[in-house]
Amino acid sequence: MINQDNIPTGEVRTFGAFGVPYLVGKAEQELPNGDILVGIELLESGEHEQYPLSHLLQDPKAN
Repeated sequence: MINQDNIPTGEVRTFGAFGVPYLVGKAEQELPNGDILVGIELLESGEHEQYPLSHLLQDPKAN
């Protein structure tokens, strides 16, 4: 199980080293496997999506 305290709410991260920047939101849904879907906002388009916390924590902070 992943701890919700690990969610870096308010941070800007990118999908991998050269990916699109996104703003990390709050926990939205706990999955059966213990992962958590976190709300994110894609900064280039303003689009809102959900992204697994386990993946988010592997993405780098944006410069």
